[in-house]
Amino acid sequence: MNLVRNAFLPILVLALAAGCGGSEPTPMTPDVTPEAPPAPPVDTPAPGAADPGSGHEGHDKSGTGAASTGTPSAGSTQDTGSASAATLTDEQILQVVHVANLGEIEQAKIAQQKAKNAKAKAFAAMMVKDHTDADAKGNDLAKKNNLTPSDSPVSTALKTDSDKTVEQLKTQTGADFDRAYIDAQVKVHQTVLDTLTSKLLPSAKNAEVKTLLQTIQPKIEAHLKEAQEIQKTLATAK
Repeated sequence: MNLVRNAFLPILVLALAAGCGGSEPTPMTPDVTPEAPPAPPVDTPAPGAADPGSGHEGHDKSGTGAASTGTPSAGSTQDTGSASAATLTDEQILQVVHVANLGEIEQAKIAQQKAKNAKAKAFAAMMVKDHTDADAKGNDLAKKNNLTPSDSPVSTALKTDSDKTVEQLKTQTGADFDRAYIDAQVKVHQTVLDTLTSKLLPSAKNAEVKTLLQTIQPKIEAHLKEAQEIQKTLATAK
């Protein structure tokens, strides 16, 4: 019996060992289970990376939208500003011409009384005649076409400058007056010529108003050229 027991003992031990060995795979599960968590971290960064990316895109679109919205706004404002500055009605154009004529006549009448230089005095006489005629034509055209001259920033600025010139001329005498008067004539004729070219002619809609402007343009150019010649003469005179 001892022999039998001794023979079965190793078999029993082997069977128990086999049973214990079968249970060993269970501990292996934890080894596989820990590997599962790394997968979520890999998945988690992916959405994280996508989110920042889409977040940046959102900011970019928002920024672009703001930029595009701002640009047209500024553009349209500037366009409107320049359009209103350049465009005048026929009534406003006639008022600019009227104010320019009156300013020239008023300054010339002062020069007729105070000028000492013969050329300056003759120039003043020509201003009174030419601008009186031009003003009469403008008034007749306005009545004929039922146009009532009206003020604008252009005519207001022109009158303000003319009034200042008149006040300055009243304080001058002798050669100083001659130079001051002719200097003023060069300046005002250049200003009126530029205004006529850049604002009045492009804005004129009435055919007769446009014809009037085209008629007085060469006159203004001739006056400017003569005033510049007299200015050179007075600058060299002692």
